[in-house]
Amino acid sequence: MEQRVKTTWVLVVSAAICAATAGFFSLKFLLKKEPSPQPEKQSSSQIEGRALSRAAEPNDTDQGIAAIKKEEVRGAERLIKDFPGDENPLIIMGEVWRRYGNAVEATEFYKRALEINPMRPDAHVAISEFCIKEGNFTEAISHWRKVLDMQPRAQLMHGYIGEALLMLNKPAEAIEELEKEVRVTPYSSHSYVLIGRSYLQLEEYEKAKENYEAAVKSNPENPDAYYGLMTVCTKLGDREKAKEYSDKFRRVKAKAREAVKAEKVKYDDIVETRKRSALTYIRAAEIYRIKGKLHTAEELLNRAMVLDPESAVCLLDLAGLYQKDGRRAKALEVHALIREMEIENFISLLDFGVLSVDLQRFDDAEKAFLKAIELAPQNPTGYYKLALLYLTVKKKFAQAKRFAEKAAELEETAVNYSLLSRACIMNGDGAGALQAIKRALELDPHNREYQRYYDLIRRMN
Repeated sequence: MEQRVKTTWVLVVSAAICAATAGFFSLKFLLKKEPSPQPEKQSSSQIEGRALSRAAEPNDTDQGIAAIKKEEVRGAERLIKDFPGDENPLIIMGEVWRRYGNAVEATEFYKRALEINPMRPDAHVAISEFCIKEGNFTEAISHWRKVLDMQPRAQLMHGYIGEALLMLNKPAEAIEELEKEVRVTPYSSHSYVLIGRSYLQLEEYEKAKENYEAAVKSNPENPDAYYGLMTVCTKLGDREKAKEYSDKFRRVKAKAREAVKAEKVKYDDIVETRKRSALTYIRAAEIYRIKGKLHTAEELLNRAMVLDPESAVCLLDLAGLYQKDGRRAKALEVHALIREMEIENFISLLDFGVLSVDLQRFDDAEKAFLKAIELAPQNPTGYYKLALLYLTVKKKFAQAKRFAEKAAELEETAVNYSLLSRACIMNGDGAGALQAIKRALELDPHNREYQRYYDLIRRMN
C-alpha cells in the first residue's frame, strides 16, 4: 500500500514539479521583466575586434589612471543620457566618483538616485560613508536606519550604528545596537570589541572582559581584542593577565603589520584601477542587456575584458548574453574558458552553476554548487540551487531532500519550504511534503501556487 501511494505521488505530482522548477533557472535578472531584445545588427567578431584594437593604456601610472577615469566617466554619462529617469545609471556614476575620491560629485548622484527610488540601500550606505568622513555621525545613523527599515536583518548596519553612537559618547545606546548586530552576525569579532569598549566606558569591567574574550574566541588574530583585555585586566588589578595580553597584543599587531606590508607590495595602482573600472563596464552592460540593447552590452563586456582579462564575472555575463541571444556556440566557447579558471568566489560559482544549467551542462553545475556550499556552508543559496538541480534533472532525490532541508533550516522562507515540499514528494514522503508546503503558505499566505500545491497534496494524503 505504501509503495502504491509513493508511486501515485510521483506520477501525479512530478509533472507539476517539472513545470514549476524548470522556470527557476536563469541568469542574474531572473525576477526582472525584460523587454524582448532587439539587438542591433553587428557581429560578435566586429565588436570584439573593435574592443581589442583599442590603444593600450599608457605605461605611466598617473597617465594611465587619468585615461581610464576619463573614459569611464564618459561611459557613465552616456548611460545616464540613454536611460533618463532610471536610478541605476546614477548609482553607477556615483560609484565612479566615489572610487576616484570626489565625495561631492558622488553624493550628488546618489541623492539624485534616491529622488527617483528612495528604496536603494546601496545609496544610503554610500552617503553614510561620506557623512562619517565629515564627522556627521547623526546623519550617517539616519541613513543606516533607513537601510534597516528596508532590510531588517541587514548585516553590519546595527554595528555601524553602534560604533557611531560610541563616537557620540553614548555607550549604553551603542551596546543595544551592537548586541542586535551580534544576533545577526554571531561571529563578528569587531562587534564584541565595540561592546567591550562600551562597557569599559561605563566602567562595567567584568562585562567588558566577557565581550573582549568573546572577540578573541571569534577571531584569535584580532589585536583590538587583546588590547581591550590588557586594558580591562589592568583596571581589575590583574597585572599578570594584563602582561600576558599585552604580549599577545604586540605579537598579533606585528603580524597584522606584516600582512598589511605584504598587501601593499602586491598592490598595483594601475592594475587595481583597471579591475575596478572593468566592474563599471560590467554593471553598465547589465543595464543595456535588460533594456534589450544586446550589442551595446556585448561591446561593454568586451571592453571590461580588455581591462581585466581574468574577470570571471565578465566571462559569466558574456556567456549569459550569448546564451540569451541564441548564440549557443559562442556561449559554449566562453563556458570552456570559465571551466579552466579556478573560481573561488561564492557568487561567481552560483552564476557559473546557473549558466551551466542553462547550457544543459549539469555535471558542471553540480560541481559549481558543491564548491559554493564548501566555500559558504552557512549560506542557504548553494543548498537550494543544488536541490533544485537534482529535482530538475530527476536524479538523486534523497540528496535533493537533504539539501532542501538544509536550505530551509538556514533560512525559513516560503521558497525554501516550497522546494522542500517538492523534494519530499519525489521521495514519496507525503506527510513531510504536506508539512513543508503548509509552512510555505504560513510564510506567504497569498501565494496561489503554494495554495494549489497544498490542496493537491492534502487530497493525496
